[in-house]
Amino acid sequence: MKKTAELPQPKLDDKYPYLSEWIMSGWVEIGQSDEYRSMAKAFDEGGQVFEGGNKRKIKSLEDALNSLELGIKKWCDENGIDLLDES
Repeated sequence: MKKTAELPQPKLDDKYPYLSEWIMSGWVEIGQSDEYRSMAKAFDEGGQVFEGGNKRKIKSLEDALNSLELGIKKWCDENGIDLLDES
């Protein structure tokens, strides 16, 4: 059987720029727990900054990563943090 050429996939760093920068100084948790409704959380040294990804809405790892990306971006915008500042 002849293999078909696969299109190059975007790097995760390019697809999730806020999440990629976040994990350099903070951390995230992804997964199901009976104790919590959310499946995606982001933390910094001060504690939890984002909790999202309701179990009913998260159907894949990509859903969880998207939730974290949007939640971290929103938190940064609300707190005046330019996480992607390259200067």
